[in-house]
Amino acid sequence: MRPLIDLVLPRRLRPALFGVAAALLALAPARLPAQPAMPTEPLLRVEAGIHTSLVRGVAVDSSARIAVTAGDDKTARVWDVQSGRLLQTLRPPIAPGDEGKLFAIGLSTDGNTVALGGWTKLGASSGHAVYLFDRTTGALKFRLSGASNVIRQLAFSPDGRWLSAITYDGLLVWDWRAAGAPLRETEATGHCQRLQWSPDNRLVVACNDGLLRAYRMQAGALVRLAKAPSPGGAEPYGLAFSPDGRLLAVSQDKSPRVDVLDGQSLALQYTADSQGLKDGNFNAVAWSADGRTLAAGGGLAVRNINIVRRW
Repeated sequence: MRPLIDLVLPRRLRPALFGVAAALLALAPARLPAQPAMPTEPLLRVEAGIHTSLVRGVAVDSSARIAVTAGDDKTARVWDVQSGRLLQTLRPPIAPGDEGKLFAIGLSTDGNTVALGGWTKLGASSGHAVYLFDRTTGALKFRLSGASNVIRQLAFSPDGRWLSAITYDGLLVWDWRAAGAPLRETEATGHCQRLQWSPDNRLVVACNDGLLRAYRMQAGALVRLAKAPSPGGAEPYGLAFSPDGRLLAVSQDKSPRVDVLDGQSLALQYTADSQGLKDGNFNAVAWSADGRTLAAGGGLAVRNINIVRRW
């Protein structure tokens, strides 16, 4: 697979775009202090109409009309993609210090429900909560409990039934409308990097033990389909299924390598041409809508210019 072109971003756009890219993959501290008490005093905030700190998560609806962002300023914001207009501000429970910082965001398949997670102890009876907001009204609908550690990534399944999360303790999956306890993967524990759903509701998780694991929801249970080491021996990092679900692109931690695997068996199909690239890695990978082009970007520069490479 040979590169078509390296996209060089205009200088004025680099800080914003790559600040967001880096923030998406920033790691949260591994452990949190004891469960905080719910604040009784009002916490006054200045509403600037924009995020005032790191943006750590972005979700876009299937029609690419609505984008939702979340970050360290303890808000999530709903935007009109075409105009850039702020449509809604979502405010989770917060407290002084880190409580309320948001690292994870998911948008339901119908675009109406936003899931938020991160340093979110206030909404849980124990551990951490996932907050479910109505996108249009900004109202907090309900909470999901069961995460024992900080929530690092959230994603809804394509069929709309399941909400998955990775934490520093592994993989969780909720039947979120039922609002019960999550399913837990007992093997994919520890520091998991990313998760990704395929169009037909398979789920792949990349963890720092160097393994990729694929699952399917079957009869209300999480069933493992395949397990394979990341090609090249480095830790897997970014994940992206092709639009038809047949292929899975995987980027590597601390390496510019990008591999394309079979989406079912996780067997290596080919490695994208990274000739001339070194001293960095591609934090994120993505496919074009027609599946003919693969793109990668993030923490890699050529002649001190951050690039997006397309194959």
